[in-house]
Amino acid sequence: MNATISARAVVALLWAVAVGCGASAAPAAPSPSAATSAGAETARVTPEPAPPPREAAPAPVAAGPASLAVHATVGGKRVAAHVRATTPSGELAAESDGDAALSLPSGEYKISVQVTDATALLDKPTQTRQITLEPGNNAEVELSFAWAKVQLVVKVNGQPQTGAVVTLLRKGAALCEIHPGSEFVPVSPGRYEAQVQVKGTSIKIPNILFPEGATQTVPVEVQL
Repeated sequence: MNATISARAVVALLWAVAVGCGASAAPAAPSPSAATSAGAETARVTPEPAPPPREAAPAPVAAGPASLAVHATVGGKRVAAHVRATTPSGELAAESDGDAALSLPSGEYKISVQVTDATALLDKPTQTRQITLEPGNNAEVELSFAWAKVQLVVKVNGQPQTGAVVTLLRKGAALCEIHPGSEFVPVSPGRYEAQVQVKGTSIKIPNILFPEGATQTVPVEVQL
């Protein structure tokens, strides 16, 4: 009886040892903190660089009253002219004749100046200029116009003709009339076309040149 009990006790002891060894051999489950650390390592994202700071908008320029005097000169002498000031949108802001100053708000303007004295320049040319007026400005602008003095002599088949009329043109537009044989007349220099009325006939001359600053007699040859 005692021998039988001892044998059973030995078998139970061996079984317990075997079960214990198997349990200790199984791998330990990872701890929650270790799993979280591994997941964070694989999901790491590089942050994007911060955008540069925006530049501050420039402060608006204060508006205020200003004035502008415009003078036209020919050969260094002031001449009568009509002055117009228009806004960038083309709206008329002010105009005047003579040397009277224009009263304008500060800002950007296009200035158009036309000679109105035909004895200064027969073709009454126009110049334009862009100008910026600051608040409180009392601006003064002088525009100088080039000149030439000419006397036309119309010749028909080589013979001088009186009573002819010459109309000067540019780009097909009539600018002024000159009566050949008269005194020297001031006109803008450059190239012109000419429409000649003589002996009841109208003839177009394609190219007449008046040099700047020159006083000269210019022949106009017509063949009939």
